[in-house]
Amino acid sequence: MSYTTVIKERDFRCFFLQRHIEMIHSSASASDSNIDPGSYLPTLAKLGMPRVPEEIDSFKIASDWLKEFGKYCEQGNVDGILRVLIKSSFASNLFKGDTFLEPTAPNDIPLYWRDALALTWDMRTFEGTQKIQDLLSSQLSKAKISNVRLHQDHGLPELQRIFPDLVWIQLIFKFETEVGLCSGVARLVPIANSEDQSIEWKAFSIFTNLDNLKGFPENVGSRRAQHPNHGKWERARQEEVKFANMDPTVLIMGGGHMGLQVAARLKTLGIQHLIIEKNERIGDNWRNRCVCMTLFVSLHF
Repeated sequence: MSYTTVIKERDFRCFFLQRHIEMIHSSASASDSNIDPGSYLPTLAKLGMPRVPEEIDSFKIASDWLKEFGKYCEQGNVDGILRVLIKSSFASNLFKGDTFLEPTAPNDIPLYWRDALALTWDMRTFEGTQKIQDLLSSQLSKAKISNVRLHQDHGLPELQRIFPDLVWIQLIFKFETEVGLCSGVARLVPIANSEDQSIEWKAFSIFTNLDNLKGFPENVGSRRAQHPNHGKWERARQEEVKFANMDPTVLIMGGGHMGLQVAARLKTLGIQHLIIEKNERIGDNWRNRCVCMTLFVSLHF
């Protein structure tokens, strides 16, 4: 399988800032931690900003930032990309076992880059400048990013005031890699220049996502199989999974919910794939961990 692309399924641990605070309070009492929950957030106090004016031009700020970000991505310039991100040694230490650990460099502003297959062929979250630098040094030249632009179909950049002391500009963008069509989300925070009191906007959170593969249109509409199989699906499926005369193009390691999602998407694109699962049954990595399993539908909300 020398030409097989391997995708590893890991626990889908999306980070939410509000969840960070909840975990702090549930994991440590006031007696064993003096860490302010604000340490996990890019508050105005940490940014050195007393306030952010209402009349700022969010669209221009986001457009200027994305122009620089896109230029450095297309050039493969790791140092340039790092210059438009905040610099941070912050580490939350939230997923290092069951024991509560205080964050590393709590006075730094948190910095995250979440990638879903676009750069890493994996679901990964990178925290802090050094880990993001390692990510870019390893993957940027391989990805060959191009055509970075605003994704205005999903809304214009906007100033979001989450709390009185928590403000950022959110923008959605599109880009391409050598193999795929991708999208991303960036959140910019204002940083005060102590010398001239000017404001510079830098990203503290970036999400990149692979939306589609080039050259593999979805098997929908007229591209769907038009002929009925008259109950022969099971036999056809057995032959399909044998891979008697070919190797799978993609090997998916892990048959949990994310592995199954990737497999379903690849099937829609007509890409041969195989899931490898170490447990006895598909879904056992969640079935053996959780007391119950349920499907949430709109009725629950």
